[in-house]
Amino acid sequence: MKIVSRFFNVKWLPEIGVKTSKKSFHSLRHSFANELKQAGVNEQVASELLGHESQSITYGRFGGKIEVSNIFLVLR
Repeated sequence: MKIVSRFFNVKWLPEIGVKTSKKSFHSLRHSFANELKQAGVNEQVASELLGHESQSITYGRFGGKIEVSNIFLVLR
């Protein structure tokens, strides 16, 4: 994983014009986990897609809070 992160951070980000150190390969995992959560993907499935051994870390650490509009859709 370190090789992939290094390539992403050192080689690929500058090539596509990203000039901030606030973005990294790991930030994509956060975004992906959050999108899965917002889409209502089962936590076990998301955990497997992200390669987590422990299911509890997937949405507990990586997924953001569910958007109000998504809560509304579930309650309808």
